[in-house]
Amino acid sequence: MTHLTRYIDKGWRIIPVPHGEKAPRIREWQKLHITPENLSDYFKDDQNVGVLLGEPSRWLTDIDLDCPEALEIAEYFLPETDAIFGRPSKPRSHWLYYCPNAKTTRFEWCSKTIAEIRSTGAQTIFPPSIHPSGEQTQWDEKGEPATVDFAGLKKAVGRLAACVLLAGHYPKKSSRQFAAMALSGWLLRNGWSDEEVRTFLEALCKLVGDEETRTRLAQVGYTVAKVENNQPVTGYPTLKQYYPEPVLQKVATWLGLHVVGRDDDLPEPIPQETLFSDQCPESIWSNILFRGALHLLSSDPGVGKTTFAYALAVALAEGREFLNEQLPKLKVGYFDLETSQNLWGVKLRALGYGGGKNLLFFDVPCPVKNLKALVKQYGFELLIIDTVSLFFALKKEEDNAEVNTAVVQPLKALTKETGAAVLLIHHNSKGAKERSKVYRSRGASALPAGCDVVLNLENTEDPDVLRLEVAKNRISGYTPKVYLQKDEGSFTVTERPDSEYSKTQKTEQAILNLLQTRETASLQELSNTIAFSSKKTVQRALQNLLTTGRVVKVERGVYALPRNEQGKNMCNNGDHSVHKWHKTASEAEKQMDIEMDKKMDTHVSEVTSGGWTEYPLTLKKTEF
Repeated sequence: MTHLTRYIDKGWRIIPVPHGEKAPRIREWQKLHITPENLSDYFKDDQNVGVLLGEPSRWLTDIDLDCPEALEIAEYFLPETDAIFGRPSKPRSHWLYYCPNAKTTRFEWCSKTIAEIRSTGAQTIFPPSIHPSGEQTQWDEKGEPATVDFAGLKKAVGRLAACVLLAGHYPKKSSRQFAAMALSGWLLRNGWSDEEVRTFLEALCKLVGDEETRTRLAQVGYTVAKVENNQPVTGYPTLKQYYPEPVLQKVATWLGLHVVGRDDDLPEPIPQETLFSDQCPESIWSNILFRGALHLLSSDPGVGKTTFAYALAVALAEGREFLNEQLPKLKVGYFDLETSQNLWGVKLRALGYGGGKNLLFFDVPCPVKNLKALVKQYGFELLIIDTVSLFFALKKEEDNAEVNTAVVQPLKALTKETGAAVLLIHHNSKGAKERSKVYRSRGASALPAGCDVVLNLENTEDPDVLRLEVAKNRISGYTPKVYLQKDEGSFTVTERPDSEYSKTQKTEQAILNLLQTRETASLQELSNTIAFSSKKTVQRALQNLLTTGRVVKVERGVYALPRNEQGKNMCNNGDHSVHKWHKTASEAEKQMDIEMDKKMDTHVSEVTSGGWTEYPLTLKKTEF
């Protein structure tokens, strides 16, 4: 009983705990007050002794070190004290202090506790209690606890826990010096002293057994000099290349460090090898959908953007043909927050899809900060978010600053760090047709402005035909317009409806048809023959045809079709009869595609004084 009376004499509130256990069973143990007079009423010879921590025991506070790594570096960070105990397999695992106003605080990562500040509301079994492992707790230093302030103690334990966490994600050998320099820069920029940074790095190197500790510590002096002279140093942005960002965010929380937005954070130049890299984003679909890029697909309600996205997702998940192109097989994650639950299966069965691990659906949004972990966990190569309005909890959808901060920048960072493509599904705004093609989506202009590719899906005057138009493509510059026949969830490429041709384009086709029936024709002959167009429209159409090489000028005011080396018309398909204009236009445009591909290995759309001159996707009618 000697140890019990000793604890009582120190002003520590003791409570009985069953032998070999850590938790008391007595009711309302927090209120129990045991004195030398009633001691025998509660304690038997073989019972464990617990001590109430915090305010009931003169603010006695226990630093409980739960993992071996914390034990190994405790002396680097914790204040000196003469009261430390543990057990044979975990000696010096409990450091005691008197710490007024201390609050119980746990430092944990992935549900694993690294260290804990235990104070009011908690209790700890003290020597000579028997731990549940069967080991007896014993004093390593049987003196008086040191008195410390809570802010200093919390900072010390936070640094210990942060060091343990970073050690668990230590970079590979070739990167360690760069990581150490960036870590030093980050800590120094946040007001740490030279000595504090050296102590932290030394403890970190000890934990991981770094053989080049002296080299790691030597660079601190150089970094200090740079900071003092306001010269650029690497810091948090560079450190993200060597440690997972969630780890750094947790370290920043424990250490009270800034991660963004500091005035003295200096930008780092793009490495030369990156600046002059020939590597372009890999195309997933038709130079429109790219790995590591942010895409936006918008339309009016009811047009079929979700149906189209389902079709694309299924085609990629199974490596099918889609709109006449064989697609690679990818892992796709689809956030469908708009479709009713009873329609999911209907849509998928209409596409002939029976399920699989390559296409996973989610019906609840995910915090943007967790998307990176989600992409990595499931290996997603394409992430579809349907719709933007339901996924992101925006206060003001029209606020450019909020959309840029909450949507565009996090998703751009996600695509850059993971290499995954992201496709956003969004609604058009009211009066979208009066707006620029790029900015027809609802809300802030920052959304389409920040995306790499913007697509519009729209109805045509033909109720069975949709128009898919790439309004913006900053990666390949390819901005085609393709017409789709929609049939119960599936899509096939079809010819352009008559209603979609402008008067100038109809005139262009009439000129081509006419020149297929004669060697040459003058401007006056063309104007007289094409009765539905004015002479000015004929001139504009001729200029478009000359610019794109589909017509050549033989002499002043006289025109003909281009000829090959054998003297044959390059647009002549062997049939000199005049076909219905839109069918002939398709053949002429296909021929032009071939000629343009030879020149620049891409499809293009050109803007001339007469409007768009387009080279659409090959009109091969094959369902995927």
